[in-house]
Amino acid sequence: MKYIDQSTWPRREIFTFFNAMDYPHFNVCAMVEIGPLYRAAKEKGQSISHTVLYAVCKAANLVPEMRHRIRGDEVVEHELVHPSITVLNKQNLFGFCEVKFTHDVKAFLQTAARTIEAAKTMPIDLSDTPGRDDYLFATVLPWVRFTGTTHPIHMNPVDSVPRIAWGKHQKQGDSVTMPLSFQVHHAVADGFHVGQVFKHFEEIVQEAEELLAEV
Repeated sequence: MKYIDQSTWPRREIFTFFNAMDYPHFNVCAMVEIGPLYRAAKEKGQSISHTVLYAVCKAANLVPEMRHRIRGDEVVEHELVHPSITVLNKQNLFGFCEVKFTHDVKAFLQTAARTIEAAKTMPIDLSDTPGRDDYLFATVLPWVRFTGTTHPIHMNPVDSVPRIAWGKHQKQGDSVTMPLSFQVHHAVADGFHVGQVFKHFEEIVQEAEELLAEV
């Protein structure tokens, strides 16, 4: 982790402008193609949801602005940020489950499968480790092919952890599409940066067969 030197930070004025707003978050939602990723995961017997989780987290980690967090008047940049994902239990109530991110897809999928399965049988936990902000908050709505989402956030102070959601996929021929949304704090990231996340996600999807070859 490092602190951003705001005296030389090109977006200092943008940061100040949006950080003063009552609601500085914005959300981008789009239908994305996941066909190659879907087929590669199926062939390898991997969870589609866990494989999508890897892809969105890898894409987000490749964009520095998605690793920027606001701490009071300071901004920090993490080397890696990790998903904290919602997990349903047998009563259809959810808790939060952190999965440590690594670019090693095999290691990540093994950790995700083990950690998420264990979380399903644990008491509901809605806490995050105090003082930590190296998260990506993620959720999946597999029942809904939504066209937009909003997420609850703390307003005082407003937190800067991105929110990621994806929904029900739909197959049509060789195409498999699903909704994917990113909600970010505008003081540290713009539409351009969210666009870069989607671009990286698309590239990861297209390389899925090679990516999962050793899984």
